[in-house]
Formats: sequence, C-alpha cells, structure tokens
Amino acid sequence: MNVGITIGVSPEAFTGIIQSFISGIMKKPPGLSVSTRAELEKAYPIEKRLGLGMDIQEIRIANYACNSLFAPQNGESRGLARNENLANIVDGLVKREHVQFSVVITKPECEAAKEAVRNEKIINHDIEKNERKKVFSSALEEMQKCIASNGKYCKEYRENQVRFACTEISLPYGIFQVTYKNHKQDHIKVDLYSPYIPHESERLSMLIYRKKNEQLYKIFSDEFDRILSHSEYLVAEG
Repeated sequence: MNVGITIGVSPEAFTGIIQSFISGIMKKPPGLSVSTRAELEKAYPIEKRLGLGMDIQEIRIANYACNSLFAPQNGESRGLARNENLANIVDGLVKREHVQFSVVITKPECEAAKEAVRNEKIINHDIEKNERKKVFSSALEEMQKCIASNGKYCKEYRENQVRFACTEISLPYGIFQVTYKNHKQDHIKVDLYSPYIPHESERLSMLIYRKKNEQLYKIFSDEFDRILSHSEYLVAEG
C-alpha cells in the first residue's frame, strides 16, 4: 500500500512526521534525571540530597519497607552502596532541626506484599525467596520500636512531627520527597517497582526538581498525599 497516497502526504513528509513524533516522546522533560538506581544514587548521593546544612522542612517516604532506613541488612547489597548512616542523618534532622518526617510502607501479609514477593519486586539475593516476606514485618517492627514509649521518636510521634503508616495499596513505585524551607531544592526521587529485574541496582529511578518541573513534581507529591490518605497510621504502644 502506498501510504503517501492513502493519507494525502508524500512518503518523505510522512517519515518526517513519524520521526518528529518519536523525538517528542523520547525527549526528556526539563528537571528530570532518569537512570538506574545505582547510577542515580552515585550521581546524587543521599547526603547531598538531604542538604548538607541546608534548611530541610520535611521528608516524606512511601515504599515497600523502607529498608534503607529501618533495616539496611534486608536491602540488596549488590551494586548499591548501603546507606548505613541514613538513620543517623534522619535522626539528626528530626531531633535537632525539627524536620517533619512521614513514612508509609506496605502492610505485612496483605495481598500487595504477597504480590511483591511473588513477582520478585522485592529483590535481595542474600535472602531466600521464601523468607523475603519477612522484609515487611521486620520493617514494621522497627517502626513500632521507634514510636514506643521508650522509642527514639516517642515524643515526636505524639506531637505529629513524625508519622508512620501502613498501606494495602500495591505501590507502583517508591517515593522519597525532600522539601526545604525556601523550596529552592525541593525534589522527589521515584524508584519504579518493576518485576523480575536481576538486581535492585538496575531498578529504573527518576529525580525530579520542583523548580525545574513543577508539573511533574506535583504529580508525585499529590500521589504521596493520596497514598497517605488511604493508609492506616501506626498506634504507639506503651
């Protein structure tokens, strides 16, 4: 079939239209960095993203189990730097700088958690597959310890400075949002939960700065709000 005759344009013009269309799809939006998780975290390490002295206002995290913060031993060790000091950095920000801190994880034993294990969206080759479901429960246990009567966030949790919650939503990606008092460095890191990828380091990640792409930033910020609104806050024991 002569496509040029059928649609009323020459084959050359039609080819140009298709190329322009593909170029438009492939063109990276402004303010967006996309790479593997390993490469993105190498280029933008957590210490850099958490300010190094800049005035942080709030940190919000929504992901499967927040292993990097609550149980780094459960995270994939291949190709990624273990953020062993992340908990200390966050502790300092919460305690000394009074930063607002919210975390949402997947509720253990819910269908979303089972599906994540079954389809290998939770990846840690150091843990036997039939033991990976414990990643969710161990994270929840650590969070409960943090807000218990003798926990490190006991006071902050009761004052709503710190908020921990569980959701049964099947999360399509993890969100790590950092906002500043002057909003100049506000950004969101998004890690896609793809099934059956070989290693955690190969997970596709995006970093979006608010000042460079307000629309895209708002999409994921609003998504966090929706996830939180369909989650259940933890009850502090003791």
